[in-house]
Amino acid sequence: DIGVDESYTNAKNLVYNYDVIYCSGLIRSMETAYFISKALDYNKKIYVLPYLREIDESSDNIYSKESINRINTIPNYSMKSLEYQKKYLNDIGILNRFEFKYIEDNNRYEPGNIKNFISWVYNNKPGFKSYNLHILTITHAGVLKYFSDTGFKNNSGFNLTVTLYKNHFLYSKLNYDIYNKKMYKSDKNINFCNTT
Repeated sequence: DIGVDESYTNAKNLVYNYDVIYCSGLIRSMETAYFISKALDYNKKIYVLPYLREIDESSDNIYSKESINRINTIPNYSMKSLEYQKKYLNDIGILNRFEFKYIEDNNRYEPGNIKNFISWVYNNKPGFKSYNLHILTITHAGVLKYFSDTGFKNNSGFNLTVTLYKNHFLYSKLNYDIYNKKMYKSDKNINFCNTT
């Protein structure tokens, strides 16, 4: 399978021992996260989180109700029910690797939004064991394109290295397109998002 081979190949480009892995609520993102975690010998839970799902790139307003309804009619973009997803992952023997508790309400249907995602992570701290983390996040090319104004192809991803400080994250590296080896780095710590 091409996707599995790409996941293993892409894992070789990753540069950290990750403290936690996050992925979107679409099955294809979960599968990618699983195969990358396997290649990295990462044996902890993979957290399925909101604000990472695919977006309607054809829309002028990706957060409109119309746009959200449209992506739910496109087979590869639509969000399956939690019951369907859990049964599918169980049938292929990998359900026990995932933590779903953070997407068991309607936030799982929200389109990808990296700023909202990072703010949400700050408030909920899924998988946090410390406050200096290497986080691998598996999302979708459209979400990254929209956030970064940079061209992405499928199998793009990003590393997020963060330090939690008072009421915000400082990030020293936000690297895009790791799989295609186009790295975009900040050169200093930046107050990325304030939370209350």
